[in-house]
Amino acid sequence: MATQGICPHQSLLYRKLACCYDPLFKKSLAGRIEQAIRSLHIRRGSQVLDVGIGTGHYLAAYPGHANVVGVDLSKDMLDIAAREIEMQGWRHIALKQMNALDLQFAANTFDYVMGFHTASVVDDPQRLMEEMVRVCKPGGTIVIINYFRTQNPWLAPLVDVVSSFTELLGWQTQVKYDDLFENPQIRVQDRYKTSSWSLFTIVVSQKLGRADIHDSQSQNEIRANRADRHTTCTNRFNHSSNQTKSGRSLT
Repeated sequence: MATQGICPHQSLLYRKLACCYDPLFKKSLAGRIEQAIRSLHIRRGSQVLDVGIGTGHYLAAYPGHANVVGVDLSKDMLDIAAREIEMQGWRHIALKQMNALDLQFAANTFDYVMGFHTASVVDDPQRLMEEMVRVCKPGGTIVIINYFRTQNPWLAPLVDVVSSFTELLGWQTQVKYDDLFENPQIRVQDRYKTSSWSLFTIVVSQKLGRADIHDSQSQNEIRANRADRHTTCTNRFNHSSNQTKSGRSLT
């Protein structure tokens, strides 16, 4: 899935106008992200990867007892984050310029992998999710905050109108929930919004180990077999009922 507008790193908002990002969006985005991070109760010594960290306007939410690596493709955004890190004296946070679709980390490296409003600003959200899952340790936590394509028949056309503008900024509004989370390697543990009117959904998932994946697949097969048996029994019952009715009509 690719955007029809321009790539985020080509957008002026993420380059020459990066200094305007926080004044425009920090107030509306930071609170939600900070709440999500703090709710995780990140364990001491955990390795955390933040994919698409941008200006890092929510970095204060990360506990000092964790080791955090933030990556972003935009050097201008990272420069702003770096100044904040230096000013605050945060020794537990490091930054790297990197493509979210090609993470330069070994598989099974991080205990927590975060993607806050990142799926909407990459050319291939599914590839993003695959990379996040790859670098997460089995049993580790993956957190996504994003706007997902609405199923509301009244709201969807309005979003489509707005998308022609957002795509000029490098954002897409067509990311579907199932495109990211129909992944056999993860299990969604929580899915919620911080308010009833919020456009953004917070999804907390766990990366499964091999045994968990096998068990999950087995459970899916069991459910599928049960559904097939139910359908078969229903069809037999309907067929029997039709025969009985037909027999009565002849007598």
